[in-house]
Amino acid sequence: MNLKRKYRHQSLGADTGPTGSREDYLACIFELIAKKGYARVTDIANSLSVTEPSASAMITRLARNEYIKREKYRGFTLTKTGRALAQRIHLRRMTLMIFLQSLGLPRKVIMRDVHGLEHHLSNQTLNCLTRLVRANRKSASRVKLTNHEDAPELQRTCSLPTHPKIPQQLVD
Repeated sequence: MNLKRKYRHQSLGADTGPTGSREDYLACIFELIAKKGYARVTDIANSLSVTEPSASAMITRLARNEYIKREKYRGFTLTKTGRALAQRIHLRRMTLMIFLQSLGLPRKVIMRDVHGLEHHLSNQTLNCLTRLVRANRKSASRVKLTNHEDAPELQRTCSLPTHPKIPQQLVD
């Protein structure tokens, strides 16, 4: 088995945790509940572009792992564990989206890249990106990608290397 295939669906943290696919479902459920107040198999299947039987099978697995609680004729809700994990996944997505937006990328590219990156970042990388995004949002002048000295705290906590300026055409 090649390395790309082996690590493609591993999630953050321990190997016993949710897979990338389960994380996608939990995030979808979280977002649907936030938007509509409920989530149904049909809604999830439509949102994730999967068949209803596939969505139903995953919902059964999520319920078995106690991430969601099924309520007859009312859809389902996230358990405390499921909600905490879904919020973490949602925050990871938002962090990636904000970071990629700060690079000036088009929304279509951002959405594709977030989906490609979100399940493959280590906790260390995610923590550094989170700090970078927070420092950038707090800074009145915004952190410049061309000079890491603008964020000395971030440089210390994430061990960002100080290197020559990035060519201006790569920043614009």
